[in-house]
Order: sequence, then structure tokens, then C-alpha cells
Amino acid sequence: MKTIWIIDDDPIFTFIIKRMIDLSSFEHKIYVFTDAELALSKLQKLVQTNSNEIPEVLFLDINMPVLDGWQFLDELSKDGPFPVIHIYLVSSSIDPIDHKKAEEYGVVKQLLVKPLSVKKLEQIKADLNK
Repeated sequence: MKTIWIIDDDPIFTFIIKRMIDLSSFEHKIYVFTDAELALSKLQKLVQTNSNEIPEVLFLDINMPVLDGWQFLDELSKDGPFPVIHIYLVSSSIDPIDHKKAEEYGVVKQLLVKPLSVKKLEQIKADLNK
């Protein structure tokens, strides 16, 4: 069973994406974090203990209070190599600078523009099964 983390402070988005994941037939456990700092701390502990709870997929919002998506990625990369996690940045931004910056992070699979579609989630699911 896949573990999916959604790190986003928007309750409407998290509700919708959870529902869409259900519709796209992922076999999954979903964890939602509205606080990126808390999610980072939890992820670091899971990596340190080599836990089987490490998420395979992580949807990470760029714009959040306290710790934004870019800072989350920077902090995560300070810990050195970590297990393969399919990280998808999510944002309402269509700014080409954000897309270019996302490409600079080798761990980021793609920057997805909100709202997401079931079709996009199906593509992600297919990529995971390759």
C-alpha cells in the first residue's frame, strides 16, 4: 500500500485532492499536514529510522506560512541522501520562475498547477507503477 502525504495549508485543496485520489483508485494511506515544519520533522525521523512509513508520494504546496515548500526542500536536502520520494510541488502560480526553480531540485518530479485533475493523478499513478 502506498503512502501519500499532502502538505498544504488550504483545507479546501486538501479535501478535494483527497477525494480525487480516492477517485483515481490509488491503493493508499493519506496523511495531511497543514504545517510543513511538522511534516519535515516527521519525515526526517522516518528517514533516520528507515521506517516503512516513508511516503512514496508527497504533494507539497509552495506557498505556506512559517515554512514554505522551497524551504522544506532546502531543509530536506541538508540531511543528505534520502529514500526515493516522488515529490510534486503544487501551486496556483503559473509564474515561469517557479517552474524553473522547481527544475533545480532534483527530487521534484513536477510542479503541478492547482487545481489538479483526476487525469493528472492517473498519470502520476501510472508513473509510480513503472
